[in-house]
Amino acid sequence: MKGMVRRNLQEFIGEHRLSEFLAASDVPGMANEGPLLKFIPRQELTDLFVNPRFIANAARMGLQLNWIDVGTWFAPDSTAPVTQKHLEAWKITGENETRRKNLETVEKESRLEELTRLIREVPLITNAEARAQNKLDVEGKIDLIFAYLGLLRSAQADMAHRQAPPSPELDAAINFLSGYLKDYKERAGKVRWL
Repeated sequence: MKGMVRRNLQEFIGEHRLSEFLAASDVPGMANEGPLLKFIPRQELTDLFVNPRFIANAARMGLQLNWIDVGTWFAPDSTAPVTQKHLEAWKITGENETRRKNLETVEKESRLEELTRLIREVPLITNAEARAQNKLDVEGKIDLIFAYLGLLRSAQADMAHRQAPPSPELDAAINFLSGYLKDYKERAGKVRWL
């Protein structure tokens, strides 16, 4: 019976990562440590010994196993350095998994922060440049519209580069501002690249 149990446990351990069946509570200092990775409930291990195939194989040998529970995993002291290295790798893997899952959120937040920064800075910079050049109030506003149009076109190019679906609102805003500036420049008798 001991050999049958050992063989099933070896197969189970060979098919899974240690972090999948070793609960953080089994290891001192690991409880409440970071996110756990994919975890296999202990019931799955118990099922190895109460399934009909195992029971039939044992019966053919004249054996019967009265399985109580998995209990707590215990690693001998001689494996302490290995266990410690595994725990460190486990922590790093958990941290990396968390970063990977949060990467998309961080990217969206960074984009939003950069867009917000640009939206705040463009009017200030453009307005300061207009005042420095003693431009008329209307010309300063036109320069500001050009600056915003440039930002919107940059956002549109970035979306195309990332192969994101086109934004009808963004396209409409670009078309509106381009049309407005074109009409303004034609009325004013000036030509400017849009």
